[in-house]
Amino acid sequence: MRKFKGILTTATVLLLIFALSVTSSAAKSFPDVPKSGKWYSQAVYEVAELGWMNGYANGNFGPSDTIQRQDFVVLLANISGADISVYKYTQPFPDIKPNQYYSQSVAWAKYNGVLSGYSDGRFGLGDPITREQLCTILFNFVTNYLNIENDISEQQIDDALKKFPDVSNLSSWARLGMGWAVADGYVSGEEGKYLSPQGRAARAQTAVIVSAAKSLLTDNANAQTPVDPTLEFAESRVFLEGVNKTLDWHTGEDAIGSQGAGELNGTSVRLENAPDSSAVCTAYFSGKGWSDEARDGARLYSEDAAIKAVSYELEGRVSEFYDLYYRCYCTGYGWLDWALNGERAGVSGVNSAVLSVEYRLVKKGDTAPGSTKAAYLSPEVNYTVTGRTYIAGAGFRDTTQGTVFGSNEDRLINTLALNAPEHTFSGISYRVYVKGSGFTPWSIDGAQAGTVGKTIEAVEIKTSGFIAEVYNIYYRVKIDHIGFSGWAKNGETAGSKGGGLGISRIDIRLVPKNADFSSGTDSYISFNAVDRKAMDVLDQVGWDLRSAFDWTVGFNYVTMTLDTSKGVNYFANYGFDNHSGNCYVYAACFYKMAKILGYDAYWVCGHIQTRSGLQNHGWVEIVQNGDVRVYDPECMSKYPNINAYNFSYGTSGTWRYADHQRLA
Repeated sequence: MRKFKGILTTATVLLLIFALSVTSSAAKSFPDVPKSGKWYSQAVYEVAELGWMNGYANGNFGPSDTIQRQDFVVLLANISGADISVYKYTQPFPDIKPNQYYSQSVAWAKYNGVLSGYSDGRFGLGDPITREQLCTILFNFVTNYLNIENDISEQQIDDALKKFPDVSNLSSWARLGMGWAVADGYVSGEEGKYLSPQGRAARAQTAVIVSAAKSLLTDNANAQTPVDPTLEFAESRVFLEGVNKTLDWHTGEDAIGSQGAGELNGTSVRLENAPDSSAVCTAYFSGKGWSDEARDGARLYSEDAAIKAVSYELEGRVSEFYDLYYRCYCTGYGWLDWALNGERAGVSGVNSAVLSVEYRLVKKGDTAPGSTKAAYLSPEVNYTVTGRTYIAGAGFRDTTQGTVFGSNEDRLINTLALNAPEHTFSGISYRVYVKGSGFTPWSIDGAQAGTVGKTIEAVEIKTSGFIAEVYNIYYRVKIDHIGFSGWAKNGETAGSKGGGLGISRIDIRLVPKNADFSSGTDSYISFNAVDRKAMDVLDQVGWDLRSAFDWTVGFNYVTMTLDTSKGVNYFANYGFDNHSGNCYVYAACFYKMAKILGYDAYWVCGHIQTRSGLQNHGWVEIVQNGDVRVYDPECMSKYPNINAYNFSYGTSGTWRYADHQRLA
């Protein structure tokens, strides 16, 4: 083992930085890093030329940007020149997934003593590296991987660190690494004064440090051969054990149970040739729920309850090199998709049970044995419906995530196609009500309902199979000019018919049948001929309450029948046709338009107090946030100075109302 000590002072670092080859720096150019004049200029261009650090896609280097932990490890792996392909089939930390640009570098660093990760077992993917972390990892690389001995004394470390007023912020585990970096001149303090051990290391700082230590970091004369941790687990195997209703305890090479032996009643899991490792299983028994964990061959069993779902998991070192996949064959459904590493597989909430379990031990990074989309059919899972709509003026729009179909810009929907959640043994059917044509035939599983260029007024949706057994499907639509309908469910109608009002959005929710769900207001509105006349007026004056009220105030008063038994449609129809009428007509027309606008409105008939006594009268009530508000268009038509729009009973200056009742 070669020794090093005190090889670089701060002055030496500066000399090295400014003595770097001009030829090297000329090979690359970063708009945000001048070729000279900055304390980091020459270092940045050298490490870039060496291929140790690269710029961003936009061409910049980002000298003041922080460097993340995985990127610093990739830098060291590049410097080492080691063949890290041996780490392809490893997962050294739970937050480091295989087949990422940093995966093999992080594995190389762990298995060769360069780093050990956080105390909670994570690597810290995406975390900015701190100055004390960087110095410690760099020190480990030099001493543990390059095998260059450190003989800097404790006194030298104390002398190097005590000059910094914030040295108390230094973590105890980082004292040696940061003390070495300061003593040898790699770190001289921020602003020439502060150690800033918890501060984030910038890319420019990192470039200066590795550039200054170039000769040390590339001295691999005594570097160790990269450790291959997979060799110790090359013969690792996993075995599942099971017992069925008519099949005694048995172990299979890649499956347990039998489709002809009744339900599975017990299971276990164990490992062979896997040091410092364990295998764990749990099972969901019918009528009993999930069991406690059983480890390393311990059996889970119930004589009187079938297994509905299972979970198997590898723990310890073996989990860094292998994934355990498994899937269940369930009555009524057949083979489900694959689960892995502690995920649940099987069913719950339905009348089904597990007959057989198939399993595979797969190297980290290798392809799964099949689909992993739906291993566990259960109301615990958050399923979503997918599909596409055709939006007038915008074209087709796919919905692959979430629950909203259509447009948030109030463009109208012309067509609808829906798909049930994949691999759930389920179907979905739907039909749409097209303006002027009525309902289309039922479409199924992705087929298009509706026609481009024609307005959809309402929809009906229903499911089948597993989804229909466990979930209610709720849906609502956003009606043009009116807003959202209430929620319909399981084939009910959401939207409107007869008014020609299109829909711009469809919201869909799959809700477990045992869950509470508020449907809100009515999901369906049926418009008659009088409603259509009200909408014609709103088209002219504007789709808002005040415009509707003002239009009604403009009526000419005429004397006519006071027989309210004729109904609200009789009086409203007269008003829309003649733009005149009595108080009941005024109120009926405004009531109709308020209802179409989505208000909780009522046609009210009763009396008002006059000097000569009580007089028959009609007006409108609208309930807003639990408060009853009064609207009297005939009053305001006769007496414009009286505020008869949106007031409370008894308000000073308004008419006195008595003996009234809501007739519509």
